[in-house]
Amino acid sequence: MKVFKELFYKMGRQVPGSKEYTLKAAEMAGLNNLPANSKVLDAGCASGNAAFVLLEKYPIVVAAVDVDANSLKSLEEKAAALNVSDRVSVYNKSMIDLDFESGSFDVIWSEGAIHNVGFYKGISYLKKFLKPGGKVVVSDLTWIKDNPPDEVFWYWKENYPDMTGIQENIKAMEKAGLKSVGHFVIGKDGFWDNYYKLMYTHINYFQQKFVKNSKAQEQLEELQTEINHFVKFGDYYSYVFFIGEK
Repeated sequence: MKVFKELFYKMGRQVPGSKEYTLKAAEMAGLNNLPANSKVLDAGCASGNAAFVLLEKYPIVVAAVDVDANSLKSLEEKAAALNVSDRVSVYNKSMIDLDFESGSFDVIWSEGAIHNVGFYKGISYLKKFLKPGGKVVVSDLTWIKDNPPDEVFWYWKENYPDMTGIQENIKAMEKAGLKSVGHFVIGKDGFWDNYYKLMYTHINYFQQKFVKNSKAQEQLEELQTEINHFVKFGDYYSYVFFIGEK
């Protein structure tokens, strides 16, 4: 696990996506219509890729939640460098173990992190912190094409057993008591250019750095296998943004 964390810190991005995709989701969720100092809960914020995009564009305040203390430290350092510390508060907690008051937030954001607790379980829990009429924005790894080949289907069945299709996630959102506002698929640029291409470069670096560490080599091989599956079967799955309204 250590090599995973070190590699992702060096990459500077923990999930597929881009500034443009984050802003597209924000526009669909109506963040441009929010008054100044509206509150956004970033659940599973990592080092703050999405949070800083939103803070730059909108006059919001962000509650950044993550279980990884080092990611939050990096986020705080960047917030200070960008002079937005007064608009960011951090919480070293699980996204399903929070003690905010009900109805505290105008928007709940979770980019590429909801899989850690499950799509339905996560949005069902987080929804209670949303004001009436507030928006939930999540991105999750999703099948985007029917009948994937057995090789990739069983790979993701093992690595992300709850992975489903677009319509299934929309139904889960509605079951959780949210109205589906819209969704869109992240293109291969967000998956390859901003994520796997960086990962591939850093895998080579860490293979040399940990050349005598068999456990690290196994972990790096797992990441390489993930990349190989995307190269071969990337037409069948991607991250998808889902926007819901309470």
